[in-house]
Amino acid sequence: MRRLAPGLCAALALATAAPTSAQLTYNVNLLQNINVYPSVQDCWGYRSPGGVELAIYAHSTGTSFVDATDPANAVEVVNIPGATSGWHDIKTYLNYAYIVTEGSGPGTGLQIVDLADPMNPVLVTTYTGNGFTTAHNLWIDEPAGIAYACGASGAGMHVLSLANPTAPVQL
Repeated sequence: MRRLAPGLCAALALATAAPTSAQLTYNVNLLQNINVYPSVQDCWGYRSPGGVELAIYAHSTGTSFVDATDPANAVEVVNIPGATSGWHDIKTYLNYAYIVTEGSGPGTGLQIVDLADPMNPVLVTTYTGNGFTTAHNLWIDEPAGIAYACGASGAGMHVLSLANPTAPVQL
């Protein structure tokens, strides 16, 4: 699996977070502006084995999955609600997206989204084991299959095995 070019992800984030006129000052060619949700907080990319490229971006009330295979004709395929928050973070591992937030209420924990059908991402589960509710940052050691959630639940860090990608186990 290959990640989207960082430039595409950055361009999508810039296009959704600031007025269109501001993009010209950063030498970015705006191909399309998808500005549906307020407060874009993070973006990540995923390329399926079949070549579909998803731009995944977190916003104040959830996560949007955008088919960016043709960047000039990008279209949102699904929005998955999450905790209302000023902070979310996204990473991918295998064919799953993992999403954390600093918010409270419904959607807290580690959301796990199945990307096997990239045109129909599905929230599989939200991991809340061992008191996991919030995190500021998420990093995944892909070769080891281990996720590190930092600033988590007021407890510092949660370290999770992703040997079973939809059922993390605290290490």
